[in-house]
Parts: sequence; structure tokens; C-alpha cells
Amino acid sequence: MRSRISNHGPGFRSFTTTSTIVAAFAAFAPEAHADPTRLWGTYDGGSGTDAGRGVVIDDEFNVVCVGETTSETGITADAAHDGDYNGGRDAFITKFDWFGQQIWGNYYGGSGDDIFHDVVFDEAEGTFFAGGATRSANTGNVIATTGTHQTALDGTGDAMLVKFRNNGARLWGTYFGGDQLEEAFATCIDSQGDVYIVGTTTSEGLFDGMVGFTPWDDELDGSIDAFIAKFDGTGGTLLWGTYYGGSGGETKALDCAVGSDDAVYVTGHTTSANNELDGSHFDTYGGMQDAFLVRYDSSGVLEWATYYGDTGTDQARGVAVDVSGTDDLVYIVGLTDSDNDIAVNSTTLRAGSTDAFITQFDVDGDILWGRYYGGAGLDQFEGVSAEGVIQASGATSSSGLFTSGFDNAYSGFGWDGMFVTFDANGTAVWGSYNGGDGLDESVIAVDRRYDTLVGVGSTTSTSNTGINDSNSPGTIHDPTYNGDYDIFMTLIRLFST
Repeated sequence: MRSRISNHGPGFRSFTTTSTIVAAFAAFAPEAHADPTRLWGTYDGGSGTDAGRGVVIDDEFNVVCVGETTSETGITADAAHDGDYNGGRDAFITKFDWFGQQIWGNYYGGSGDDIFHDVVFDEAEGTFFAGGATRSANTGNVIATTGTHQTALDGTGDAMLVKFRNNGARLWGTYFGGDQLEEAFATCIDSQGDVYIVGTTTSEGLFDGMVGFTPWDDELDGSIDAFIAKFDGTGGTLLWGTYYGGSGGETKALDCAVGSDDAVYVTGHTTSANNELDGSHFDTYGGMQDAFLVRYDSSGVLEWATYYGDTGTDQARGVAVDVSGTDDLVYIVGLTDSDNDIAVNSTTLRAGSTDAFITQFDVDGDILWGRYYGGAGLDQFEGVSAEGVIQASGATSSSGLFTSGFDNAYSGFGWDGMFVTFDANGTAVWGSYNGGDGLDESVIAVDRRYDTLVGVGSTTSTSNTGINDSNSPGTIHDPTYNGDYDIFMTLIRLFST
């Protein structure tokens, strides 16, 4: 079986941002419990800017986190690939055990800026795929390896995809891009072990001269288009790819997820009024920014696509597929300041200037329900998981949202992270803040084997009690804030089932 566990909520911001958080579910020894409880929390990083962008759980219940760093120390341990900081902004990949102790860590990159936004685990092979972006040339094969799709930087910056062994050693790496700028924000894996990256491009002719497939859309239509690219997981060759977007606007793909039939769902947001649609729930662009959801079959044929939103700013940040039932169910989450066409089969209303939303679709693109979520402040969901339970996470500046969480008090310092559990009808049944006296955010994925969640990301909180908390055996990795932005990790026991 191939694992589809991933963060389901990308580190969607580009090179210049340092405050995104990603989250995922991990495993811990099960025991009966009532409300979810935080088991431990730890800092990670050095004196520079460190941010966790993606996280996944392997089959031994270890946590693998990827992201970006400018720290020369505090990142690596027992490095099987690269233990030295390369300058600029480096990508990193690191593994922790289920007690919060670091097992290994690598830098990844060259002299330019490099970032990993997402990571997925191939359970059949025990390997990891990390996707992101780079502005580094391939001097000394620091980014790409021989025989993969693209072995040289082409343009200002390219997307990149790298495969690692479970000990952190690199198996292969490839660039993906044209003569302008590309960035991969999300990575997902299918049942055959083939891997997708999705993101943004400003390059024309991205798929010119490709052999073996015809892109569904072979032209750059807007100033920025989304791209979807599928790679052979064994050798890093491109299987198919396509643009997605309309003319006269910007379309950005921020997350992807694979269904039980290996169809791939891609979500993000767009300012284009004429994106390609087929069998859509909303076939009319609402204005400002609309969320979108599109489904391709495993060979790259667009089966349907839909807008989602109204006249305001509507952004989808995460997508997940529940494959546990007779028919798959698809969830998207994000943020909105629109008053209409968000709450569907629901009486929820927008509570603040910007609210989070969560929406359920069926496999045909029909919306089943949609919900606002938030308070009087700013609220946004950045990730969602649907592995047997619906979990969303993100950031909030609203007080009074939670009463049964491990942290029910908003810190009052900008953004706090938040975790929210929903039932099958979209009703919130549990939630909690997560943060201290600084900026904290969070997004998620889920592994239901032991009903636990681990959130990773970046924080400016110096309050140890907000980030560092240990009820687990042993000693946590790093109990002290290191300066600037730090990575943080939080393990939460969910409801037993």
C-alpha cells in the first residue's frame, strides 16, 4: 500500500515569507482518553529564520519535517546528505521520533534561495519525496541528479522535487521549470508510487518538446498560471503535465490530494474569469479572488473544475480526500471575506472581516456542504485532513473560539495556531489554540493509526509554556526559543475511536 499521508496544507507562501506553519498527524501509543490533549511540544532551529512547511509520518511513527532555514547551526544531525549550510536560504529535511527527539537532519540547496514546501511518504518503499523551489544552479549536482527530468536551472527560479531514503540520503533530484519562475507548493503520491507537484509558473512553453503525452492545456494563459506535473517515482522522469488558468489573471495551485481511483484533486485561487470549467458547481467567477477545485484522471485528462466563492477574496489553501467510504469525499479549506456562496446547506454566517471556511464535495464536483468558521478577528484554515476524522488547522486572531481545548485562551499577540475537528456534517466538535507570546500558525494531515496529531511550523513565541510542553517519556529535543523565527512541533492526542 502507498501512503497518501501528507501535510494537506502547503507552506503556500513564497521565498520572502517566514510565518507559515504546517501540521500533520503522527503516531503514539494508544490509551483511552476523552478530549484531545497535547502530549509534548518542542522548538527546533538556530539563530536565523527557520520555518517548517511540510510534515509527514512514516510507517515507524517517525515525523519527517521539511521547510526553510537561514541558520548555520541547530538544523542538522547525523546528516546523510548535506550537513553544511550553503548560504542564502536553504531547504531542510529532518526526522524526529515519536517522543520529539531528532534522529537526523539535512540541509538541501546551493548558493541561492532554496525551500521545501511539502513532503510525502511512500509506504511501499519507505522513501520520502520533498517538493519546493530553488534559485540555485546545479554546481556539484546540489539540486538535480543525472537521468532525471531536468538537470539544470532554467530561468530565475525553478520548482524542484527530491527523493530521499528513510535515513535522509538522496536518491534523486530534479528541477522543473522554464525560462521564468516556477514554485511547487504541494506534493502528493498515488497508489503506483508516482508523485505530483503543483504550483505556479510564469514561463511560456513549459511543456514544449515533451515526448509521450499531450498537455491538457499547453499554453500560459494568464500572468501567472497553475501547473500540475506528474513524475515517475522511481527515476524522476516527467509522465505528464499541464497548465491550468484563464487569461488576464493569476491562477495559483496551492495543494493537491489523490483519490482512491488515483485521480488527482488540485486547489488554490484565481483572479481569472475564464478558467476552464466542466461539470462545475460554480461556473461563474465571483470577483476579486475565487477558490477553485479541479480533478484530473491519472493520465492528465481534466474531468471537472469549479470556482468557489463570491465577490470578495476567497482562497483555498488545502485539500484532502476521504477514501474510507464507498465513494470518496473531497474537502477544501481556506479563507474568505465573502458574505454569500460560502455557506451551503448551512446556516453559518461570516463572523469577522475574514473567516476560515471548510467545504465538502463529492467526486463529481457537486458541493454537499460549506461552512464558515471563526470569530471577530481574522481566521484562516491552511490545511485539512480527512483520514477517518475531519481535521482543519490554521491561524486566528479571534478570542473565545474554544472551551474544551488544551489551550482555550487566545494569546493576544497577532496570530495563534488553531486545530479544529469537524463531524461528517461539518459541525465543529472540538478545537484548540496553539501558541505563545508571538506569531504562530498551523496546518495539518492525519494518520488514524493511533489518533494523534503533530503540528510543525514556525513561531516567534518566546513563552516556553506556549510552545514547549512535555508529558511524554524522555526529554524533548529543544525546550528553548533560539531567536528570530523558530520551527516548532506539537504532538496532540486526539479522540479515541
